[in-house]
Amino acid sequence: MKKGKQKIIDAAFNLILQKGIKETSVRDIAKAAVISVGTFTYHYPSKEELLFDIFEMTTEKQDLLLQEAFKCNTLEEKKVALENVFQQMTSSEYFMKLDYYLMGEAFSGNTIMLKKMKEKYHLWRIQFAEYLYGEIKAQDKEHLLSASLLLAIIDGIALQLLLDETSVEVSLVVHKVIVMLYD
Repeated sequence: MKKGKQKIIDAAFNLILQKGIKETSVRDIAKAAVISVGTFTYHYPSKEELLFDIFEMTTEKQDLLLQEAFKCNTLEEKKVALENVFQQMTSSEYFMKLDYYLMGEAFSGNTIMLKKMKEKYHLWRIQFAEYLYGEIKAQDKEHLLSASLLLAIIDGIALQLLLDETSVEVSLVVHKVIVMLYD
C-alpha cells in the first residue's frame, strides 16, 4: 500500500474510534494526517472509498488468521487453532470497535459496505464449515449452521468484551466450544 494511503488510514482509524464514522469528516482526517483535502481526494475520491479500504484491511487480518488455522489436520491441532482464532479475534479492542463501527455504517444505509460484509461472512461460514467438517461436507446445511454458530459466538464474545472487558474469560468459552464440537 502506498505510504500516503497508509497515513490517511492510520489517521482515519484513530478518529473513527474517537468520534465514530458519521462524525469524522474528510477534512478531519486530512488534518490529522497532516495533508490537504486535495491530497486526501487524490488517494480516496470519497470517505466511502476509504472505509472500504479500512474494511479490507481489518478483515484481511482475520482472513490470514483463519487460513493458518484451517491448515490443521489433527484434532489436537484444530483445538489449538480454534483457541488461537478466538483469542486473536477477541483480543484487540481497537479492531473490535472498528468492526462494529463499520457494521453500523453498513446497516445505516451504506449498501455497498453491507454487500461486502455479507460476502465476507458468507466466506467465513464456508471456511469454518470446511475447517470443522472437511471440504466435501462443508456445503451441508447442518455444517453451515455449526459454522454460523461459531461466528456468532466470536461476534458475541467481542461485543461482551467491549461492553465489559471482565465479563468473559475467552479461554473458558473456547474450552466449552471445543467440548461441544469435538467431545
